[in-house]
Order: sequence, then C-alpha cells, then structure tokens
Amino acid sequence: MAKHIANRVHEKFGSSNVLDAFCGVGGNAIQFARKGFCVASDMDLQKVEYAKHNAAIYAVDSELQLVHTDYLRLSNTLAIPHFTFPDNRKQGFDSVFLSPPWGGTGYQFLSEYSLNHIFPDIDKIIQKSLEYSGNLMLFLPKNTSIKEIVDRLLPYHA
Repeated sequence: MAKHIANRVHEKFGSSNVLDAFCGVGGNAIQFARKGFCVASDMDLQKVEYAKHNAAIYAVDSELQLVHTDYLRLSNTLAIPHFTFPDNRKQGFDSVFLSPPWGGTGYQFLSEYSLNHIFPDIDKIIQKSLEYSGNLMLFLPKNTSIKEIVDRLLPYHA
C-alpha cells in the first residue's frame, strides 16, 4: 500500500517533498523518500529509531529526515531544528500524509468509523497540516464515514 501511495504522489507532483505527520516505523516515509524527499515525525522515540533503522536498510537516509516530536507542536517555520531540506530541493512541502492513530483495534468491528476516534483531535491535525500544504492525504480505516470526512474538510476549502 505504501508503495502505491508514493507512486500516486509521484504521478501528481513529480519528485516532491512530503511531510509524513505520524510516521511510525517509516513504511510510508521510506516510500516517499524513494520518490523524492520526506520529513517524517512521530512522538514515539522507539518508532523513530526503528524508522531510522528501516531507512538505512532501504538506503534512503539522505532523502528522509526523521523528527522525534509531537506533530501538533512541530514548528511551521521550516527552520532548523525541525527541517533541513537538501540543497538541491525546494523549501516547503508539496503534500502532507496523515495516518493518525485510529484509536485502537476495534475499528474494524464498527459499521462506520467516526473521525472522533482519532487522537489527537482530527480538526487540530487538519489545521496544523494546512500550515504546510493545501494537499492533504488521509490514510484512514476503510469503514470511515465519507460524509464525515467531507464535512470536516469542507470548512477549510478556500
């Protein structure tokens, strides 16, 4: 799935800069880095360390910057210490990839998954993400209410 998502982003934006807000052990971030440049954050230090290890295995260390931080506290100034874009890349992000914690393992038993199960608050995540790019990618359970997604995003449409 991660490779497919990265390919779709590459088709849309070419060699792009992607911000992966909740990278976990780096599966999506590594695929984004294979197609361009990726900054990836996670608040769990152990997951960031695993992501660094995985990035080394896939030899994308130079195209992937991992940041141990709470995404909602991430600086939006595009300045050190949070972001260091390679010299050959533009500054800024083409898109933001969002796969926030879904709130446990029981989501597949729900007839319809609500965005209210997401922590941190999905509206805060959207607001923060729009500071970086107007192109948001949401990776959510397949039983998520499409109407709820549209209703949540519509107020931010310019």
